[in-house]
Amino acid sequence: MGFRQADSEGRGGFARIWSVEDRGNFSIAKVSTSRKRKDADGNDYYETDFQDGFVRLIGSAHEKAKNLDIPTNDKGESKGVSIQITSCEVTTPYNAEKKKVYQNYAIFAFDIPDGNGGTKKSTAKKTTTKAKTKKAAVEDDDDDMPFE
Repeated sequence: MGFRQADSEGRGGFARIWSVEDRGNFSIAKVSTSRKRKDADGNDYYETDFQDGFVRLIGSAHEKAKNLDIPTNDKGESKGVSIQITSCEVTTPYNAEKKKVYQNYAIFAFDIPDGNGGTKKSTAKKTTTKAKTKKAAVEDDDDDMPFE
């Protein structure tokens, strides 16, 4: 799947936010996506196909991130919150002085799938979406979590 947004039918664009840091006008988030695979025995497992610790949350995504309640396990490690990206951008600016290309990821809007939790109950605003959302598959195996 990689880093992408949901299509016009509300399919795809699922990711997991592991942590968020408010930087004033925007937030920086650790984000990952996974792809479902089958091993040699036919058992399902999830393989991380994108992860970045510097994804900017801008606009409504920044406001929504202020109300995210990212759960932790017994060890205090983040379990992450599943989101469906509805508006995003990827840019690759070139710095001529350093002769280097950078990849910048920005999320402008996202939805939180039903049953996922993820919002603080006292301050969360209910959002509605016309597109159908599918629940993201959640992996509970702590050994495969990114950003450890």
